Amino acid sequence: MNINNEELLFVSPVYDTTFKYLWKSSESRKWFIKLIDLLTQVDLSDYVLYDPIISAGNRLKDFEMDILFLKGDGIREADPFNIEMYKDKHEYNEVKSRLYIFKVLAEGLKSGDNYIRRKGIQVNFCDYISSKDKNLSISQYRLRDIVNDLESDDITIYDVYLPKFEGICYNEGENELEAGLALLHASSYEEMERIANGNKEALNIVDELRKLAIDQEFIGLLDKEVIRRKDINTARSEGYDEGIQEGLQQGIQEGLQQGIQEGKTQTAKTMLEHNIPIEDVCKYTGLSIEQFNEYLNKEL
Repeated sequence: MNINNEELLFVSPVYDTTFKYLWKSSESRKWFIKLIDLLTQVDLSDYVLYDPIISAGNRLKDFEMDILFLKGDGIREADPFNIEMYKDKHEYNEVKSRLYIFKVLAEGLKSGDNYIRRKGIQVNFCDYISSKDKNLSISQYRLRDIVNDLESDDITIYDVYLPKFEGICYNEGENELEAGLALLHASSYEEMERIANGNKEALNIVDELRKLAIDQEFIGLLDKEVIRRKDINTARSEGYDEGIQEGLQQGIQEGLQQGIQEGKTQTAKTMLEHNIPIEDVCKYTGLSIEQFNEYLNKEL
C-alpha cells in the first residue's frame, strides 16, 4: 500500500474489534493459527470457527463473536478451544475466562443419554503485566489436587502477558512465537515493521491493519469500543475514588468516636481512683453500666 504511516490512525491488534476482525479474515487467521500452534502445540487448522450468532452480514455482530473453535462431529461432541484478548487489566479477567470454558464444556450435559467428556483449552492474551509475578511471560495451568498431586487435563489455560515480549524482532526459525507476541503488543506501524524484520507473514498483518485504518465503517465500530471502554474505566475510577473518600470519612468518624470513648474511659479511671461511686462515674462520663463493666474487664 502506498500510504504514509503518518497519515494513518494506528489500529491496535489488542482492541476486541481489531482482534476479532483479524481472526475472521482468512489471510490473517493463518498467521494466528501458526502462533497458537507454537504456543500450545495445537493445530487449529483441524478445527472449525464456531459462530454462535447468525450475523447475516452484520459486521458489528461479526466483531461481537467469540473466538471459539470446535473440533469434533457436533457442538456437543466437540473439543472447544477459546481465545480472548484482554486490553485492560481487571481482576475478573481470569475468572471470566475460566467460567466461559467451563460453560462451553458443560454443554455436553444438556442433551443425549450420556455425558460426553471433552477437553477444553483457553488462551488469554493479556496486554499488561501479571499482578502475581511481574517476571511472568506465559503461564500454563490445569486443575490440580495439591494434596495428592493429581492433575486433570479436562481444561488447560494459557495466560500470555504481551508486554514481556516488547522489542523482540523476528529471527527466522528461532523466535517466531516471541516475535509474534511482540507484534501484537506494538504501538505503531513503524514498530510492527521493525519487529517483522522482513517476515512476509508478519508484514501481511501490518498491511491488514493499514487497510482497516482507511475503512470508515470499521473505524466507526472501533470508535464505539474505545468510547465504551473509556466510559467503563471512568466509572470504575470514579467509583474507586468515591470509595476512598467514603473510607476516609468513615475512618475519621471512627477515629473521633474512638478518641471520645478513650477520653471517657480515662476520665472514669481517674474518678475511680478518687473513690467516686460508679453511679456518679457513669453520670458524669456518659458511659453506660455495660460500657463501664466492659472497661473494667479490659483493665482486669
